[in-house]
Amino acid sequence: NLRVTDGRIAGSIGVVMDVTDRREAEAQRAALARRLSLQARAVELVTELDVESRLDALAALIVPALAECCAIHLVEPEGIRLAGVRHADPSLQPYIRELIESFPVGVDQPYGAGAVIASGQPQLLPEVPDAVLVATTKDRPESLAGFRALQLRSGFSVPLISRGRALGALSLGRTSDSAWTEDDRALVEQIASTAALALDNAQIYGDEHVARAASERNLRRLGLLAEVTTALVRSLDLDHVLDALAGLLVPRLAEMCTIDVVDEGRTRLVAVRAIDDAAIASLREAEVRRPRRLNEAGAVAQVIRSGVPLLIADVDNDFLRERAVDDEQLKQLLALDIHSSAIAPITARGHVLGAISLLGLGPDGRRFADEDVDLLVEIGKRAGLAIDNAQLYGREHSLAEALQRSLLPELMPLPGLDVAARYLPSSDHAQVGGDWFDAFPLADGAVGIAVGDAMGHDPRASGAMGQLRSVLRSYAFEGALPGVVLEKLDRLVQGFAMAQLATVFYGRLEPAGSDGSRLFRYSSAGHPPPLLCSPGGDSKLLDDGQSIVIGVPLDDTDRPEAVVTLSPGSLLICYTDGLVEGRHRPIDRGTAILRDAVQSLGPGASANEVCDHVITVMVGEDRDDDIAVLVVGLREDSR
Repeated sequence: NLRVTDGRIAGSIGVVMDVTDRREAEAQRAALARRLSLQARAVELVTELDVESRLDALAALIVPALAECCAIHLVEPEGIRLAGVRHADPSLQPYIRELIESFPVGVDQPYGAGAVIASGQPQLLPEVPDAVLVATTKDRPESLAGFRALQLRSGFSVPLISRGRALGALSLGRTSDSAWTEDDRALVEQIASTAALALDNAQIYGDEHVARAASERNLRRLGLLAEVTTALVRSLDLDHVLDALAGLLVPRLAEMCTIDVVDEGRTRLVAVRAIDDAAIASLREAEVRRPRRLNEAGAVAQVIRSGVPLLIADVDNDFLRERAVDDEQLKQLLALDIHSSAIAPITARGHVLGAISLLGLGPDGRRFADEDVDLLVEIGKRAGLAIDNAQLYGREHSLAEALQRSLLPELMPLPGLDVAARYLPSSDHAQVGGDWFDAFPLADGAVGIAVGDAMGHDPRASGAMGQLRSVLRSYAFEGALPGVVLEKLDRLVQGFAMAQLATVFYGRLEPAGSDGSRLFRYSSAGHPPPLLCSPGGDSKLLDDGQSIVIGVPLDDTDRPEAVVTLSPGSLLICYTDGLVEGRHRPIDRGTAILRDAVQSLGPGASANEVCDHVITVMVGEDRDDDIAVLVVGLREDSR
C-alpha cells in the first residue's frame, strides 16, 4: 500500500510472477528422483533375494509405480513359465494369477511375452484394441473374456536378455489412458536388463560349487595374464621385466619362482623371487655347486633342451638326490623344502629362449597340477615375446651404435688443448641418429670446433650427419670465417638435398696470443649455445651469432658471427639438445642443471672428467634422444 503524508491510502502496487517454468522443473526433478529411487530399489531387490522372491517382489515394486499390472515370465527347458505377477487391485490378484498361469505362452504368439522372447526386441502397444486380444487368445479362446475383463488400454513388454540369450520377459499393462513416455520405456528396459543379469548370475551360481570355484579361478588367471602382459611390455630392459614377472607370480602362484634365459648360447639365471630371503640364499648356494640349467640331469635343463613343460607334482628326497651333483648341493636343495614344481619353456618364433619354474615350498606350500602347467605355458609364451623383442632390440641397438660411432671422428691431440667427447645413442631408438661433433686443426694454426644434429633417427639422418661433418671440414680448412662456413654448408645442403634440417654450431679457435688467451669466433645455425666456463668459475652461454637452421631458405643476409676471448684454464662445453632437453625437462631447466654440474667440479678438472661428470648428472637410462658432448679446455701452459 502507498500512504501519503496525512495517512490516507493513495493506491497500491501488486507483483505477479509466472512460476510455471519453475513448477515444471520441480515436477521434472521430482519425477526423476522417483525414477532413480525406483531403479535403485529394483537393483537392490534383484541382487539380494533368491530368484523366485526377487521376481515377485520386483513385480510388486513396478505396480503401481509404472503400471496397473505386471507379469514376469521365464524361459525354462520345459517351456515358458510365469514367475511373478502383480495387479494394482489386491482383490484381483488371485484372479489375474490364475488367468495368466493357465494361459500358455509361446514364441509363435504375435503379442506379449512370447513375442519379445522370440524376437529379443521390446514391444510397445500404445493401444490394446479387442483385435489384439482376439489374436493373442486364438489358440485358447476361453481366456479371451478374462483378458477383456482386465480392461487394458496399453502394454509394454521387454525381453530379459543376458549374454545374448533371452531368459524371459517383463510385461506391463496400463488400464489408464496414461501414455508410455521415452523415460518410462527406458526405465523399464533398465530394470529388465538388471533383472536379466541377476537371473543369469543366479543360474550360474546355482550350479555346483566346484564349477563356480573353477570359474573364479579362471577369472583370476585371466587377470594375472593381463598383468603379466602389462609388466612385460613396460620396458626393454630384460632383467628388469623378468624380475617384475617373477614378483607377480610369488606368492600368487608359488612360494618361489626362477627364470632362466638362453642368451647367445649361454643360459643364465635372470630372476629369482621367493617368500623369504632364506630360500633365495639356499638356491644360490646350490647354484654355486652347479647351476640347474647346466645340470643335464636337472629338470630345468631338460625343459630348455626339449621345449616340453614338466610337472613334478610331488618332489621327494630321492628326486633331489638323483639330480644333486654332490652332498653339499643336496643339503642346500633339501633346505629349500621343495614339495612340488612346475616348469614351462619360454618360447618365441619356434625357439626355446629359457624356462620359468614354479616351486612349492614347505608342507603347506603349493601343490601344482596340469592346469597350473597350462597357465605357466601361456606365461612362458608371453615372456618369450618380451625376451625376443628385447634381444632383437639389443642387437639392432648395438649395431646402430657401432655404425654411429664409426661415422664419428677420432679426436686427435691438439696442441695447447685438452679435448674429450662422448656420444650416447637414444634408449628409445634402435636406429642410427644424426648427432655429431668434431675438433680439428686448420691450415693456419687455428682449430675448428663443431657440433651438430641432423634431424631424424634413421640411416638417412646418419648419412646426412657424415656428409655435413665432411663438408664443414672442407670449408673450414680453407680458412673461411664461421658465418661463411655455415652459409656455404647451407647452400650445398639445399642444392643437393643432403639433409632435411640440421642445427650446427661452428667455431674457429685462433692461435694463442702472448698471454695464452685465444680468440674464439663462432656462428650457430639454430643449435643450443655452448657453455663457456672461466678459470674463476664464472660461466655463460655463447648465445650470440644465432641464425636459422641449416636447410631453410634465407635471404641474402649473412649469417651472424660473434667473438669471445678464452683465457688459459677456460672450458668450452658443446652439446646437442638431447643433453639438456627431454620429455619431462624443458631446455631452460636442463641448461641450468648443466651449468650447476660443471661449476660443481671446480677448477682443474680435465676434459674427460667434465664429460663423465656431465653425463652422470644429466643423463638417465630413459633417453629419448641421441646425445653428443664435446669439451675443449685451454691448458694453463698453452703459451
